Amino acid sequence: METKEIKRKIVLLGDGAVGKTSLINNYVHNTFDEKYLRTIGVRISQKMVRFRQRERQISLNFGIWDLYGQKEDSAVRLSAFAGINGVIMVADMTRMGTLKSLVEYWYPLLKGRTGSTGEVPIIIFGNKSDLKDQMELQLKDLEKVFKPFGFSCFLSSAKTGLNVQNGFTELGLQLLVSKGYDPRSLRHISHFDERIHMKDISKKIIQDFIFLAMVDDVDELSPFIKTCLKKADVDLLNATIPGLIKLIELLRIEEEKSLGKFMAQNNADNRISWVNAT
Repeated sequence: METKEIKRKIVLLGDGAVGKTSLINNYVHNTFDEKYLRTIGVRISQKMVRFRQRERQISLNFGIWDLYGQKEDSAVRLSAFAGINGVIMVADMTRMGTLKSLVEYWYPLLKGRTGSTGEVPIIIFGNKSDLKDQMELQLKDLEKVFKPFGFSCFLSSAKTGLNVQNGFTELGLQLLVSKGYDPRSLRHISHFDERIHMKDISKKIIQDFIFLAMVDDVDELSPFIKTCLKKADVDLLNATIPGLIKLIELLRIEEEKSLGKFMAQNNADNRISWVNAT
């Protein structure tokens, strides 16, 4: 399968303590910390979001910039706005003033730094929606302000994960549409889809190694394979690309002893191509 990688810079904007860092942690690392730690300056994270277009896979490599939420201007903020491809603006649903700040400060600041925002997709998160008894805002309040601009609005919770994946995925889709892709031809490859596919690739790699080993008793290889899986930190039910690459290298080293350097490297290259095609 042909794979195309596109790098995109996105920035999260909003007042301090609205949950920008927690949203990123949930999206990138699937974690949540109850403690509030003020972001100092800017923090940059990376995340790959994948779409399938017929027989081609499109990998969006997000560079996610998390700006501290204080309203003083700075050289850090000026550099953060340079080359923006997409934006997520975050309000705290338990503090009405954070929506006002998006309207009166953050959105005008974005327009002033980037010029026309018409070509920059923007998503709105109404965060902390899990604190229902403390909410001062509703989804309709966000939509009343931002729907006229064409911005998609999501109630989100960094704690429960509500709409975190959906919001970032929608931003990825809009980024591709802004580059001329037909949204009807795109299908998001979910984390669940990836897990199933990586499980299949893991099995394929091991089965290929067993087949090429041509041993009389396959059970003889079980202890060695288990050791390689442990060294590579590969869980067959939830394998990762770095883990599989390490596993392939361990298998190459072993095959070199019996098959020779050239054949072992050829086998490794084939297996790596299976992983890269995911």
